[in-house]
Amino acid sequence: MQLNERKISRRGLISAASVLLAAPYVIRGDCALAQGGEISFVTWGGAYKEAVQKAVIEPFTAETGIKVNVIDTPDLAKVKAQVTSGNVDWDVFDAPSALGASGSKEGYWEPLD
Repeated sequence: MQLNERKISRRGLISAASVLLAAPYVIRGDCALAQGGEISFVTWGGAYKEAVQKAVIEPFTAETGIKVNVIDTPDLAKVKAQVTSGNVDWDVFDAPSALGASGSKEGYWEPLD
């Protein structure tokens, strides 16, 4: 069992590093990010989500006091609907570079500040 824990831990480290290096995308919307002390973070589920939770989200919340609501399965069509309607529910979108490039081309992202 310890071998699995080490493997997940290693995976977690690698996943967290890729998240930090990929710089998640911030969905365009009003500049109300974290004003209520909460943000939403859309990412993939499973082991990847667990790794991001432990390596990125938990330390972020501990340091800032901002609660992060994690939502599974990034969907560019939902981003488009949110941006088009002006009713943006998601704050940070963690997705592969192909989705990020498509969203960038469409003007869906804002700089992360």
